[in-house]
Amino acid sequence: MNCSWEGCDRAIHSRGYCGSHYNRAIKEGILLRRRDMPFWEVDGSGCWIWNRKIRPDGYGRKSLGKYVQVPAHRWVYEQCVGPIPDGLELDHLCNVRACVNPDHLEPVTHTENMLRQWRRKRAA
Repeated sequence: MNCSWEGCDRAIHSRGYCGSHYNRAIKEGILLRRRDMPFWEVDGSGCWIWNRKIRPDGYGRKSLGKYVQVPAHRWVYEQCVGPIPDGLELDHLCNVRACVNPDHLEPVTHTENMLRQWRRKRAA
C-alpha cells in the first residue's frame, strides 16, 4: 500500500503514511502522537470518553505543564482539526461533556451553544 499523503507513492511506514509524511503529520497536528491517545476510551456510541481529570461539571481537563490546564475537548479538537475560530466555542453534538471526539464537536457562537443546550433540556 502507498502513503495516503496526496501525491506520495512511497510505501506505508505507520498509520497510513510513509516515514517522512508520518513525522510531518505528527508535527502539523494532523495525527495525534500515540502517547496522547491513551487519554480517552471509545464507547459504543463513538464518543471518546476522557479518562483523566474530570471537573465536577463533567468536562475533562488536560494539563499542559505544571500550572496550566485547558479543556480536554478543546485540546483534542485543536490537535486533530486545527484552531477554534475566534469568538466560537465547541458544542458537544453528542451531549456528553466528557467526550473529546472531534466528530462530535462543532464550533458555534456562545448564543447558539446556549440555545442548543436549552433545546436539549426541553426535549429530555
